[in-house]
Amino acid sequence: GAGEDQDVPLKCHSCPKEFIGSNKLETLTNHLMLHSEKPYACPFCSHRSNRKDNLQYHIQTHGSRKPFRCPYCPHRANRKGNLKNHITSRHAKELQSLSVSINSVIITETEDS
Repeated sequence: GAGEDQDVPLKCHSCPKEFIGSNKLETLTNHLMLHSEKPYACPFCSHRSNRKDNLQYHIQTHGSRKPFRCPYCPHRANRKGNLKNHITSRHAKELQSLSVSINSVIITETEDS
């Protein structure tokens, strides 16, 4: 039938990933960019990206705006994920003694940097 072709996976030739569904060709095409050249260069460091939006996200790491404040120390971060990494690596003992999971720590963005 018409939907049977959707069930046949398209395989990436560079890694084990497979794609199914009606938009599998588009999804595979986007995925292949991960394995391609990286034409977008960061003007501040040696980081390169194959997608312009990923480079723009990376460039934020060089900015001075750090709206995420650690609830356990004066540390501030420019991204929520970076603050979670900080809390996990630097405050593991505090979290353990409080029986708190990193997933239950509430991280909010503040306006004052």
